Amino acid sequence: MPVIYSYRVKEPIEKRVGAKIVHNHVEDITPQEELDKLVMQDDFYVKRDRGTGRPTKKERRLLDDLNE
Repeated sequence: MPVIYSYRVKEPIEKRVGAKIVHNHVEDITPQEELDKLVMQDDFYVKRDRGTGRPTKKERRLLDDLNE
């Protein structure tokens, strides 16, 4: 589920500026409901312990050696 950020331009600028001073010209007005989507996305991905999924390349080579 994508998060849609919203910004209000406080002061338009004539030319490109560095990222460090952009926050002087814009205000983040993203609704809290959109920011809550970021929290929900953390629960979406399943974390697994190393070695509980597909075998690594090294483990596959060892299995191949055993099968020969």
